[in-house]
Amino acid sequence: MTGPVDRSEAFGPAGGPVGGAAAARFESLLASAGELLRAEQVEAADREIAQAIALVPDEPRAQNLMAMVRYRAGRYQEAYAVYRDLCARAPDDTSLRLNLGLVELRMGRNPEAAQSLRRVVEREPDNLKAQGYLGLALMRGGELAPAREAFVRAGQPDLVRQVDEQLAAVPHPVAGPTSSVELRGGDSNVTRPMLDAEALPRSIRPQPPRAAAAPPLTSTLAATLTAALPVALSRFVDQHHAPAIAGEPFAVAANPDALLAVQVEGRLFLRTIGAVASSGRLAYAPVNRHVRGRVTDEPFGEGDDAVVLASGTGTVLVSPRGGRFTPLRLGEPGDALYLREGALFAFEESLSWDNGRIPGSPDGAEAVVQLRGEGRLVLRSRRAPTTLRIEPGQTYYVEQGALLGWSGEVVPQQLRDGDGESTQFIACSGQGALILEAPVSESPPAAPSSPPG
Repeated sequence: MTGPVDRSEAFGPAGGPVGGAAAARFESLLASAGELLRAEQVEAADREIAQAIALVPDEPRAQNLMAMVRYRAGRYQEAYAVYRDLCARAPDDTSLRLNLGLVELRMGRNPEAAQSLRRVVEREPDNLKAQGYLGLALMRGGELAPAREAFVRAGQPDLVRQVDEQLAAVPHPVAGPTSSVELRGGDSNVTRPMLDAEALPRSIRPQPPRAAAAPPLTSTLAATLTAALPVALSRFVDQHHAPAIAGEPFAVAANPDALLAVQVEGRLFLRTIGAVASSGRLAYAPVNRHVRGRVTDEPFGEGDDAVVLASGTGTVLVSPRGGRFTPLRLGEPGDALYLREGALFAFEESLSWDNGRIPGSPDGAEAVVQLRGEGRLVLRSRRAPTTLRIEPGQTYYVEQGALLGWSGEVVPQQLRDGDGESTQFIACSGQGALILEAPVSESPPAAPSSPPG
């Protein structure tokens, strides 16, 4: 079967071939984006692929790679839209169809995922990955009999056993619809999808078979009744389980009030305020601020909200307490992140850090922490963060409570009024990006203020 669509020549925005230096630049960007993605440098890969698409907007290889980058960045809706378009343009490309199915499965679109994956196994019955994920989509949708069939073909005995146990536990099981997969010979060299996907989960609980569909309702009435309907226990457990990702120290579900799962294997820094459960063997030690590379006598954080060094092996589940958590990764050359001290919730020991203050800020103002190196961290905020790029020559005046932090070569300065008193605004200039919680103004505050200096 065919793999992802490729072309011998690239085509530009007007449909004509791109040649010479432009074609070489396009291929270079495409190769660089692929290497960066394999190295887990997702943001850098995103920038490279964006430049490639600017040169050749509709080239399928670039579109495919862009969808993979979106997927790896957790931007599933964007990846879904790209793969829908690619599959419409190349309906017989099983690699693209498999990638679409994986994105649909990750988004919880189980019926759509099953449909996409069925189309793959109809053409490639020996594609074990597609068979396994088809079984998972069917199982999550409550179609246990065809899910079992798919798991048998995929060589997944653990999941077959789980389906058997679930079927045996139902007093009067209702058989789900039979699989439409047609067994026939296929290419033994099955094309593997370009999209990296996790291995099949081993602890998914199958869903009971679904009841017959109810008659159509008006949208308002349907919404009212849906909100009041009870949810099957197994579905509730699957939809609300605490997040955990193998090899990742920090995991949080997509819903805004989701718990943060901190997995400690060795040592890392975190705050324990809001912790609701823990497991394993963990020890905690107090942490003091670093100033210009030296350890001070001041604690990093105040009281119950202080940062501690967790060591050992275990997991801590933490509530955002009305806010939200945002996991981030540093690791690109020159990466530097500055955060309001209270906005930094957890970070790996591999990151170097230093505490300081915004120039011109009064004594007692909230400190800022600088992070450099390669590693992961968790941002804590009241609402979803927003980023704003600053170009040379621009200045933004930010309400100080709205500034979570910044990256790049941003120069912040606390503004003062005509009497020399600090205002609630921070002037930000230079080049980089601001991380905000609220709107900003492009003009100075109404109160008189002197230029930063």
